[in-house]
Amino acid sequence: GIYYQNVRGLRTKADEFSSNLALSSFDIICLTETWLCAEIHDSQYFANDYTVFRRDRDYSATGQRFGGGVLIAVSSKLKSCRRQDLETCDECVWLEILLRDRSKYLIGNYYFPPKFECSTFVSHFDTLTSLINFSEYKVQIFGDFNLPGVDWALGRLDCCDYLTESKASWFLPLINFYGLSQHNNLTNASGNTLDLLLSNFPVGAIASSSHPLVRVDAYHPPFEAEFYLPCLSRELSKFIYCYEKGDYFSIYRHVESHAWSELYDSNDSDFAAQKLTSVMKEAIEEYVPKRLVKPRKFPSWFSRELKTALRKKTRFHGLYKRTCKQVWYQKFSNFRSLAKILLARDKYVHERHVENSLYSDPKSFWKHVITKPHSFSQHSSLRSSSNGDTHYVTSPKDIADEFASFFSSCYLPPIHSVKSDLINDPSDGDSLSLFSVATRDVEKAIKKLKPKSSVGTDDIPPFIIKGCCGLLAPILAHIFNVSLRTSMFPAIWKEAIVVPIHKAGDAGIVSNYRPVSLLCGFAKVFETIMQECLFSHLSKYLTLQQHGFIKGRSVETNLCTFLHNAAPVVSNRGQVDSVYFDLTKAFDKVDHALLVHKLKQYGFAPKLCEWVYSYLSSRKNFVRVDTVLSNPFFPTSGVPQGSVLGPLLFLVFINDILKCVKFAKVLLFADDIKLFSSICSEKDCDALQSDVSSILQWCSSNRLPLNINKTKVISLTRRKNPLHFKYTLGNCIITRTDIIRDLGVLVDCKLTFSSHVTTICGTGFKMLGMISRLTRHFQAPEAILRLFCALVRPRLEFASVVWNHLTETESRRIEAVQRRLVRIVYDRYFHRRLYFDHHSLLKILNLSTLDDRRHCRDAAFLQKLIQGVIDVPDLLDSIKLRVPTKFTRQCDMFYPDMRLKESPIYRIQTSCNLLVQHDFFFMPYFTFNT
Repeated sequence: GIYYQNVRGLRTKADEFSSNLALSSFDIICLTETWLCAEIHDSQYFANDYTVFRRDRDYSATGQRFGGGVLIAVSSKLKSCRRQDLETCDECVWLEILLRDRSKYLIGNYYFPPKFECSTFVSHFDTLTSLINFSEYKVQIFGDFNLPGVDWALGRLDCCDYLTESKASWFLPLINFYGLSQHNNLTNASGNTLDLLLSNFPVGAIASSSHPLVRVDAYHPPFEAEFYLPCLSRELSKFIYCYEKGDYFSIYRHVESHAWSELYDSNDSDFAAQKLTSVMKEAIEEYVPKRLVKPRKFPSWFSRELKTALRKKTRFHGLYKRTCKQVWYQKFSNFRSLAKILLARDKYVHERHVENSLYSDPKSFWKHVITKPHSFSQHSSLRSSSNGDTHYVTSPKDIADEFASFFSSCYLPPIHSVKSDLINDPSDGDSLSLFSVATRDVEKAIKKLKPKSSVGTDDIPPFIIKGCCGLLAPILAHIFNVSLRTSMFPAIWKEAIVVPIHKAGDAGIVSNYRPVSLLCGFAKVFETIMQECLFSHLSKYLTLQQHGFIKGRSVETNLCTFLHNAAPVVSNRGQVDSVYFDLTKAFDKVDHALLVHKLKQYGFAPKLCEWVYSYLSSRKNFVRVDTVLSNPFFPTSGVPQGSVLGPLLFLVFINDILKCVKFAKVLLFADDIKLFSSICSEKDCDALQSDVSSILQWCSSNRLPLNINKTKVISLTRRKNPLHFKYTLGNCIITRTDIIRDLGVLVDCKLTFSSHVTTICGTGFKMLGMISRLTRHFQAPEAILRLFCALVRPRLEFASVVWNHLTETESRRIEAVQRRLVRIVYDRYFHRRLYFDHHSLLKILNLSTLDDRRHCRDAAFLQKLIQGVIDVPDLLDSIKLRVPTKFTRQCDMFYPDMRLKESPIYRIQTSCNLLVQHDFFFMPYFTFNT
């Protein structure tokens, strides 16, 4: 059956809603006026047995704090997909549910405010009727239409106001024309029917809900509808290994007793790798049992008594519906009352268990807390627009193939020769020849494996590899050496499972996902060894302007270097123009032949270059959705995302981009390119434009396309009349902006960072509200404090070294987030027994002010820079030490350059001069850890 209700806000009703929902068994739930926002997760209201499709009101656009919002929750047993092409109205949700008889069922849910404009109302349904063929689809439309005074049975408008009459006089003929009927005859306290059920096929009984999910609003009585649809159910059962019951001693003996002489005698790395993999898989298959995992009908914390009561409640309710006998209703009522009592008991026990698991079983605690999905959801659907024809894919196999098709389309066709102008002479005569891998190198690499990381196509978990380290190390060393001698990377280790990870935007569009490869454990070990060897040779060639994937450099070092150059110019009423380039699918478009030629420039021996080419080419990927794999696809370019060796190879590929820049300065963070220069006249703009054109030419020559639409320029200045030059990429003018997100930090044109403070404070309050709701029934403050330190505080402190020159007002705005936390803890756990003093409570809770923490982070950054933990020579060179020729009373350690005022390094040196008791040269760099 279907349940409908206008809930008049769910934000404060999570407990009531989830408890009542647990006692119900609806297939579809339609709710209007949810008042939800993006920071409120579905899991606070729905268990895993529902797939939730929401359309929240855009409060940033409306300027409101609450109101509106619709959702449809569908049982996870049903195959459903979202139809966003039909959602041409701000507050509506449309779904398509697949039926066994191959007919199509559409369901929509609407909320129209009372004063919704008639023209918009008419326009939406005109568009909707052009998109839906009502003769092919079974259609049902639910929602709060706010059309009071309409007699839906007779089609009369005698009691309507002007606005309602103008909409209803057009709407009634429309629904009649398309064969829709209004089935809800329940009236509210004013005698009106505001909530409608429109259907073009027969609907069974419509009844007022005797057990609503939340408190009933007098003007919106909830109702239940029953009808039969032959829906397809999802096949979610799967077999998994029970690793907790594995016999690992027998696995070790199995590997130890195997005759490996055939493998040691072989000079074929493919054969050796396949042999090792098959032996390990045989051992796992024999000594690790499997079990069938079925979808849970009830949450895992439901007791057996509660499940029994719920089943009997459902059974007696069905008997009462069929026979209308009071005896069955009485039994139904008794078991429902019992279920409520048991649910409250089990929920209390579950919450205590989760709270206590904070220290005893942290994994269980974080599993309860972290609910937002990052990879593709098993219950989602995709919208594809190939050949201009939009279609929807819902089965896991079709979705996986759709992803595989998209990811394979991102690759470039291979080239077989490299233009001579792209090949430069090596910087020096240093070369890297073939080397051998020792057993101790393998053991060291195996120890670096994360024991709980995902498995690749071989299904061999890393913790088993680590457990058999002593046995596997000499075998792997032999395979690695054979691979290097023959310049052939084993084919079985080039197979990877690709997981689609959502980046941003509409989750139903395949292009909004990026691929991450899950590699075999043995391949990770090999790549770890090779990465260390190759980096030791390549490190002296990699540009100092590259801050990505290099130890000792980070987002903070990139942005500090940028501001160290730009901020002094801006503070002196100058101007700095900065161009931010966006490369399209850069990691997927690295040309293999061109990369190998660049490696030759850096002294790689021919056999080693052949090995790298073998590692990159002829790879075989599968996209995994649920437990289903796509058809294989074969990358023809790019480096594997998620691999150990891939990032280093990409840095080599992009390293020579600096050679084409003559006038401006460049900073890199992997594929993020930032080109900037001080601007005094149009001559400086022309010089910067010349470098922009040079980068465009480099990208064209190296087959890395630029995304012109996402490439931006910003002029950093405090002048009233800045020089706005129209920079171009080819024939297109680069979009100019006043605020840009630079590696996660919002940089504004005046370098005030007020926009960044506003953003992080808003995000911090929203996240704090979420964890406050999650922990409202916990009996001790430790959980909310741990969640605040893990989920909220890092957002407030990210890259604070860069933007910490704040006004007192902005500093208080950030501290207000922590003040709100302290107030929650004070009201909830101290019960106002103490006088509310913020700083005293911080000491009791073992917290520091966020301002003190930011200054500690500044001092730690400077200490790491001095001690060489941070490897940025430009920043180190800007540190000036005060070395007086004779003893003075002044104890300042640093002598910051006044010309660099407003630079992060100047600010940090000034503040650290107050820490005269600290030795920045010899104290451990974790002294200032916050």
